Amino acid sequence: MNTLIADVSHRAIEVDPAALDIFARNPLINDAPPPLYTAAVVIYPAIIVDVLTEDDRDEIYAGRTVLKRVSRDSLMSTEFISTIKPRSRYIGDALGFMVEYRLASPVADSDQQEYLVPISLRLCGSNLRDYLGEHVVRFDMRKLIGRRKRPKGESEKQLRLFQG
Repeated sequence: MNTLIADVSHRAIEVDPAALDIFARNPLINDAPPPLYTAAVVIYPAIIVDVLTEDDRDEIYAGRTVLKRVSRDSLMSTEFISTIKPRSRYIGDALGFMVEYRLASPVADSDQQEYLVPISLRLCGSNLRDYLGEHVVRFDMRKLIGRRKRPKGESEKQLRLFQG
């Protein structure tokens, strides 16, 4: 092991400082990151940081949801994503995932594949991984058990006991 880390004189091998990117941000270290992770760590932060305007932020802070129109290419060109340098396929996969789980909707009248992504105060004020994870679990549970209307007088506790 010592021969891998140190040269014969037992001193650390000198490394060119240009080869070390100490400030690198590379959250996508997997060959194929899960789309939920890519959405939470790359897409939503890029929209919140680079795509939202001041007027959009004012609308969100007033409690309204803002729909942002984005595409894979527009996201890839944001400053946030360009520092991470993910493969565009990862962004496309995550956008497809977001459509599947109703976190985004495709724009039909677009020549380029564009999506409408709703951004709300609840989304901005939460841990994105937890928020999206809970959304996906609720969505999958609804698909598994179906939407059941609660009869009058049935409490939340009774409904939870019925469901599981």
